[in-house]
Amino acid sequence: MSQSLAEEAANPRTTPQRMREIIKKDRSLYVTVACNPNVDEPLRQWLWTNGGTAVQEAMVEQYERAVKAQEKARAAKKLADLKAKDAQKATQKPASNPDLLKNAEKAADVLSAPAQAAPSRRSEAKRKHAEQERDADLRAVIEKRQAEEAARLKAIEEARLTEEQKLQALRDKRDEEERRLAEVARRREEERQAVNNRARVEQAARDEEERRSREAAIARVEEEKRLREAAIARAKGQDSSPSAVNLENELASIQAEVAQGRRSSVAAQQVPQSDFLDEDDETIIVNAVERPISSLLTADGETINLTQDIVILGRKPRGPITRGAQVVNLNVDRTVSKTHARLVFHDGDWYITDLNSTNGVSLGRKPNDVEITPDVEVKVEGEFTLGPNYTLTLVAQR
Repeated sequence: MSQSLAEEAANPRTTPQRMREIIKKDRSLYVTVACNPNVDEPLRQWLWTNGGTAVQEAMVEQYERAVKAQEKARAAKKLADLKAKDAQKATQKPASNPDLLKNAEKAADVLSAPAQAAPSRRSEAKRKHAEQERDADLRAVIEKRQAEEAARLKAIEEARLTEEQKLQALRDKRDEEERRLAEVARRREEERQAVNNRARVEQAARDEEERRSREAAIARVEEEKRLREAAIARAKGQDSSPSAVNLENELASIQAEVAQGRRSSVAAQQVPQSDFLDEDDETIIVNAVERPISSLLTADGETINLTQDIVILGRKPRGPITRGAQVVNLNVDRTVSKTHARLVFHDGDWYITDLNSTNGVSLGRKPNDVEITPDVEVKVEGEFTLGPNYTLTLVAQR
């Protein structure tokens, strides 16, 4: 296909309209069409402007070949004219007086030579002047085209530099945004760590308070036991000290203190006064704080009652951790782990632990929620989130 188009583009019988169709199909034939002798002037001018340096050089070379061909044709024509004149002179009949005829011909040649030489020199000068003008015009056109091409290349380079500057500005803006996001992430991580640290400190304080409460309860129980023994001894007549009444008053005050200490995690049950008379019945009962009626509210409005002090939450909780605990199967997608978190009630409050879930546990209402550290027990009240978006609300009726 391309070879047939090239032959058609070089054929002098091809019309200018067909030449336009050819260069639309194959731009590599610009030079061939430009050198076709049948190309019209508008198409030649368009090819000179848009064809590039190769087309311009081919057109200049074609012009030089045409000028040389014209000069060669003129020289051949002049030589042919001279030969024709010589042949015509040779065929003429000699005059009756050869000497006179020769002299006349010589005189005529001498007289006509300057007249013939003058027009020949003028035409040659005109031809050279015309060629010089054409060459000057052609050089001017070439220089103009070269200047336009240089200006076009300069404009392209300036546009490229401007585009590079814009891209660099966009890259700088993107880097700044990435730095800002990294700073935000760092601050959030610091806040999460601070919350976890506070939770650990609070848990340690609660543990310490519980330990102290237990020690105090044990001390009160020991004191009560001592007083009970003293009362038993008095009842048996072993103690006739006049301070018996004071001991009984002290025992009553200690029992009142024990009764008031039931809000702590461990409290001593009050023992009836009649039990002091029997040493074998000295039994002390320690009760835990009663768990309030509690439930979980889902985002869909469903209520899940909590019936145990230990509750395991997840998509399908299983394993030894579920023994003796209430298991809550949550109908959620795979963003919640099978065994996700654990709720435990002690010391009058509910606590939650992240059981190394995939997407974590967050406390509080979004977007101010804070993710807790896995395997760290944290006090929970109100809303908390399993994974990225499954929110539950803990309600305890106190």
